[in-house]
Amino acid sequence: MFTVKDGAGCLKNVSVTINEPSSSVSVSTTMTAVDCKDSSTGSVTLTATGGTSPHTYQLGTGSFQASSSFTNLSAGIYNFTVKDSKGCTQSVSVTVTEPSALTLTSSNILNVDCKGNNTGVVVLSAS
Repeated sequence: MFTVKDGAGCLKNVSVTINEPSSSVSVSTTMTAVDCKDSSTGSVTLTATGGTSPHTYQLGTGSFQASSSFTNLSAGIYNFTVKDSKGCTQSVSVTVTEPSALTLTSSNILNVDCKGNNTGVVVLSAS
């Protein structure tokens, strides 16, 4: 309740209600790992709740965008920020993973027995 007094001494009471969002901005993440070592096929999707919609999304120090999906990511640690329409923010770090490098070893090599034949054999093991 506020009371205002003018120059003539007249008083007026005013009641004001200040609202706030029911909850602060919260972020959950979904990470898709890189499909092959040293590739850039990973992705992160952010889901924002709370705060005041709409939300915008930022990767690192880049620009905020409406899309909550970030694609073509290589393996590494990425920092994201979600901002609601009132400027309230929440940050989260996500690690995009990748598989180990594919390795091949030959365990058995048999040469062709005679020129022009197709009798050669190679046995490979992948891990």
